[in-house]
Amino acid sequence: MYLHALSTAVPETNFTQGQCWDLVQNSTVRERLHKRSMLILRTILRGDHGIATRHFAVPEIASVFDRTADQLNAAFRSEGPKLAARALTDALAKAGVKPAELDALLICTCTGYICPGLTSYVAELLDLRPNTFLQDLVGLGCGAAIPTLRAADAILAAQPNATVACIALEICSAAFYLDDDPGVIISACLFSDGAAASIWRSTATANSAISSTGPCRNSPPGPWENSGRSAAPGPSRASSRTRAGAT
Repeated sequence: MYLHALSTAVPETNFTQGQCWDLVQNSTVRERLHKRSMLILRTILRGDHGIATRHFAVPEIASVFDRTADQLNAAFRSEGPKLAARALTDALAKAGVKPAELDALLICTCTGYICPGLTSYVAELLDLRPNTFLQDLVGLGCGAAIPTLRAADAILAAQPNATVACIALEICSAAFYLDDDPGVIISACLFSDGAAASIWRSTATANSAISSTGPCRNSPPGPWENSGRSAAPGPSRASSRTRAGAT
C-alpha cells in the first residue's frame, strides 16, 4: 500500500517543562508524594531533556491530578474526537480526497475509552458515508500503529480500489496520574497530546512517499476476505448516533 498524505494535530494549549514544574509546585499532588518522588519530578521537568513544549487538551490542566477517572475520561470523550477529526481533515485535503470518498477509517488509542468508539464520533464530525468501514484498536500501547497499518493493508488487499485512513490519537493528559512509582512519574513528565492521520491506497501517485510491501501481505486474512464480498460492511450511521447519544 502507498501513503498519499500525512498530517498531525495538537491542542493549542502548550506548556514548557518549567511551566509544568510550576503546575506541580502549586497543586495538591505534592502533599501526596514522597520527597524522593518530588526530586524526580524536579530533575526531569527542570532539566534539559530535549522537550521544548508539551500540548495538553484537557481544560484547566492545573487541576488534572485532582480529577476522578470518570472526569478524565469525560475529557477524553470531549477532546479526542475533535483532535482526531482535525488531523484527518487536513490529511484528506492534502490527498485531494473528499470525506465522502473515504472507504475505511481506523483509529488506535490507549489513553481513553468510549463506546461507541472514536471512529463513530469522527465519522459523524466529518459526515462520512453510512457504509464507511470503521474499526477501533484500543489499548495496544506505543506499538499500536503497526497492527493498525496491518489492518489497513488487509482492507486494501481485499478491496484494491479503496481509500483508507488511519489515525493514531493520544490524549495523555486524560490519563495523567501520579504516585510514588518512578515509572508513573517519568511517564507523566514526558508525554502530551496529539493526533496523526494518514491516507493509504493500493496505488501510487507522484507524491506517494512510502510504500508497504511484503511483510503485511503475509498477514492472516481479514474477517471479510475470501467471503465472497468485495469489502467489509460498514456500521449503520443511524445506530452509531443512537449509541453515541446514550453514552
